[in-house]
Amino acid sequence: MGSYYGKEFATRIIEQYQPESIQDMQNVLKDIFDPMFEVMLKEEMNHHLGCKSVCY
Repeated sequence: MGSYYGKEFATRIIEQYQPESIQDMQNVLKDIFDPMFEVMLKEEMNHHLGCKSVCY
């Protein structure tokens, strides 16, 4: 049901990280999404507060 790109992305992640357990997969997702969420939150702060990296 997912898109082709989603499946391709998932395949590449599994090939790159080779997770062997649920815990491994959770760590993979943290490695991938933590930086993305950090950037998104910083941009939100910049937008709402008018701050740059000085604010945090």
